[in-house]
Amino acid sequence: MSTYKDGLISDSRQFMELIWSEKNVDDISNIMSHNTIIGSPVKLSVGYEPFINTLHSWFRAFPELNYKENSIHLCEDTIIINWECRGKHLGEFLSVSATGNSIFYEGETKLIFKDRKICNYQADVNINKLISQISDFIF
Repeated sequence: MSTYKDGLISDSRQFMELIWSEKNVDDISNIMSHNTIIGSPVKLSVGYEPFINTLHSWFRAFPELNYKENSIHLCEDTIIINWECRGKHLGEFLSVSATGNSIFYEGETKLIFKDRKICNYQADVNINKLISQISDFIF
């Protein structure tokens, strides 16, 4: 028997796989509310449309990005996912032209649900560590 908790975990896994492994943004409007608060490492925004634009900038910069979930757990209506990504810097990212450098970074994403839709998306990534892998700038 599937529980509400199991459903949220399953929905979260599917969402993260859809956007980060498949790079598919077509169904985001069915998964996120229209006024979802988005906290990404590069931009704070409201709504899934700016989120889609942010995702496209990641996809252009790191088209071969490999996402791997390390852990997932639920605390009330909040899913917390710890993950890692590997890839190559093959397109411009935050004004840094493609370098071809290999990158590795880890992060945590918190998804808050309301009525089985994501109403808050917060991704925590050490963006300085990522930038140091694609540029000569040292933090």
